[in-house]
Amino acid sequence: MILSLALGVALAVNPAPQFREHVIAEDLKGAYQVVAVDLNK
Repeated sequence: MILSLALGVALAVNPAPQFREHVIAEDLKGAYQVVAVDLNK
């Protein structure tokens, strides 16, 4: 119960990040896809 209370407080203090769309390239055709990945994790 204490763990769930601590988790609730942590989520209330730190809301989820807000993401926005950012177009990298519009001229890709077919099944190509651009994916940004952090490989250092």
